[in-house]
Amino acid sequence: GTAVDAQDAEGTTGLQIAATNGYKILAEYLIGQSADVNLSNNCGWTPLMHAAQHGQVSVVALLLHHGATLNATSRLGVGALTLAAGRGHHSTVCLLLEAGADIADSTMHCGSVLTPLGAAAVNGHVSVIGALLQRGSSVNQVLLATGASPLMLAASGGHLRAAQVLMGHRADPNQNNFYGQTALDVAIACSKMEVAEYLRSIAQVAQQEHNPNATDIFDAIVACDLNEVRRILEENPPCCNSCHPLKGTTPLMQAAILGYIDAVALLVESNADLELQDCSAGWTALMHAVYHGQLHITRYLISSGADVCAEAFNGATALDIACYLEKGNTKMIQML
Repeated sequence: GTAVDAQDAEGTTGLQIAATNGYKILAEYLIGQSADVNLSNNCGWTPLMHAAQHGQVSVVALLLHHGATLNATSRLGVGALTLAAGRGHHSTVCLLLEAGADIADSTMHCGSVLTPLGAAAVNGHVSVIGALLQRGSSVNQVLLATGASPLMLAASGGHLRAAQVLMGHRADPNQNNFYGQTALDVAIACSKMEVAEYLRSIAQVAQQEHNPNATDIFDAIVACDLNEVRRILEENPPCCNSCHPLKGTTPLMQAAILGYIDAVALLVESNADLELQDCSAGWTALMHAVYHGQLHITRYLISSGADVCAEAFNGATALDIACYLEKGNTKMIQML
């Protein structure tokens, strides 16, 4: 019969094919026949890398259970975690992280190799970015060949929400690559004007923060001072999407948490982004409203177009949060 580890001209094995396609039963059979779980193809790809890139989480778990090398890298220096992160496979990324995958995940054979965070950023996979940052990925780590940061990579792809999450985790918008470009410069060069406008607004907010007389919009919301909130928004419209330096929340989230419906309405009218996520858990304003039992604000946000299917970093939706609460609000659950 054919040897269990037989390879074709490209070095592909039966186990690699099973891993790619998520054929768990076949993979179990081959492993039971002593297939090598770490045998790579001509490019250095192991079965684990194939399974990770295609989000075959059950096969990933199987391979790890049978001794697959977690942090192995291909000939180009790319590992399973980077491959999963680049494709946005949140569950696979979380499984690999739980197993102890290296968040750097690269031997850096060449300076252009992406880290897992860089791979997620350039493809705009927000939930994966959040999961990696929670595990300690360096938000400002650059590519050795170009000096590009995750924020620059997100900007180059026009991924606004990814850029916002990175900024919420203290990404440096003034960091330069080896060509002297900032993330804003990269966004403009790539014609990603939505991201460019956001990064430009960040610079404007930073200038305002250096003004000792500038009133903090978060303080105005906490004080329930609607006139002051309105004044700040008129003077600096982009601050409706600013991020609290300590809490990682937006003004809209703060107003939703406090049940301040007038401020919520004013912020929405001022084009506050309903889908921004906080930096700690990836919760939207709707999720915060649900968690704090703010029924009227939940209804208002939904009627204003808030996405009830948006997922936090752990994959939970607003409905999941409502159901998890010890005393679930029946009206809230029905609304969602």
